[in-house]
Amino acid sequence: MTTLAPETRTSPPKRSAFTELAATNARELVRDGKTMFFIVFFPLFFLGLFGFLGFMIDSQNDAPVVEVVAGEQSDAILAELDAAGIDATITDDATPADGTTAIVTANGDTAQVVLDSEAQPQWRPLVDAVSSVGIAKPDIAIGYEDGSAVFDPLKNSLASIVMVSFLTLALLGTAVPVVGQRGKGILRVLGTTPLKRSTYIAAQSPARLLIGVLQLAIVVVVTAVLGYLRPSAIPGLVITALLGLAMLFAIGYLIGSRARNPESTTTVVSLLIPVALMLSGSIFPLTMFPQAFADAVQWLPTTVLANALSVDLVGADTGIASWVYWLYLAGVGIVAAVLAGLAFRWDQGEQR
Repeated sequence: MTTLAPETRTSPPKRSAFTELAATNARELVRDGKTMFFIVFFPLFFLGLFGFLGFMIDSQNDAPVVEVVAGEQSDAILAELDAAGIDATITDDATPADGTTAIVTANGDTAQVVLDSEAQPQWRPLVDAVSSVGIAKPDIAIGYEDGSAVFDPLKNSLASIVMVSFLTLALLGTAVPVVGQRGKGILRVLGTTPLKRSTYIAAQSPARLLIGVLQLAIVVVVTAVLGYLRPSAIPGLVITALLGLAMLFAIGYLIGSRARNPESTTTVVSLLIPVALMLSGSIFPLTMFPQAFADAVQWLPTTVLANALSVDLVGADTGIASWVYWLYLAGVGIVAAVLAGLAFRWDQGEQR
């Protein structure tokens, strides 16, 4: 008589504490509808707001009367302007004719658009026409004849939108939940286990990193569609974004390392976000402030991140090399992370 061997059951391998915490944290974050609304839809809201403002400001101006300086691309540019219904002529004369409100000069891969500073005509159709002949928008210099710059709310704010999205993720999506767990006593329970502080803090990052990548991707797609993003700038943009995310996460953990009241923490960080946006230079140019104040503000971590992102996103010239920004972001992030690790407490007096 044949006997059957008893069925052997293999238990699934145990997941590490980090994996369990990361998975649980991701589920809790997704279930928090209010936080997810602000984190995911914040960039969409600001993109729509600044895009609408830019369209309204430019559309209220008169259509330009254009002179295209004669050159290899002048006929193609003239055809694009005619197709857009813009009054345009080709000229060899350095002195514009009466009634001309815009002069377009193309030279190979670059172009210049000079607008009448009194008439301030619409400029978006001009940029679109010039870019249609194969000149990238970042290579089209546009400004008024008196030397002042054209104000483009959306272009100027793209980097700040990414910065504010990351900041919202780091503060409302990271610091506040940590404080909430401390207030509910969850951290007190975790403090009675062998779980290390470093493991707990690190486990908060995977889900938030993915959301940060999504936030960046939304703005990058919009920037690429608008024609401001150079493909060659993407590697630098990725480095800047990752360093910026790491820095803001560390600051968020530092804020959440000791606080116990989630309501008070939410109020404070909610005030910090619009202040950071206003001091980033996208809404109010820093030249509006006293020089000493502007010099100090430009080295705030959030302003540095916005400026660094603008270099790669829209080709802004800040006068500072990217590697300087990277060193700054990495340095602030390391300091904040060390301080967060030292200051973090499960509950009152817990040192482990």
